[in-house]
Amino acid sequence: MCLTIYKKEKDYGSYNHLMIKNENVINNYGKISKKNIKVYKRLKRSDNSLYTPYQNTFVDCTGNLLIENDFSFNNHYLHINVNIGIHAHINKNAAIRNKAYNEIIIECIIPAETIYFEGIQNDIVSLILIIPPIKLKKHKTYYGL
Repeated sequence: MCLTIYKKEKDYGSYNHLMIKNENVINNYGKISKKNIKVYKRLKRSDNSLYTPYQNTFVDCTGNLLIENDFSFNNHYLHINVNIGIHAHINKNAAIRNKAYNEIIIECIIPAETIYFEGIQNDIVSLILIIPPIKLKKHKTYYGL
């Protein structure tokens, strides 16, 4: 998953594609949450286990604190992509729109005082995400049509 941020007009074409510095992007485009932010995380389900999409990080059903060490960015002429960070959606409809057949959607929290980025498609990326305890319904497997 990749979060896209449109650049401010003054930054068009700025930042050499290979020399973008995290602190420049964080200072110019990042926000710090003043209070807890409710977000929606898509998780892949495999039998009775849950994993994050793309990174395949195991998520314990008793509750988790996901932590990423740093953001990673790709620079383009008119926008910046945030590749590494913990991705979620700002609203449930956006999560449903992007949900794959084997995924569930969990309401989570980005805690106060956390750096985050909002993307152009109702997505959000932070370095910390609190996942509450999850009760999984019995997984059904269907064979045939």
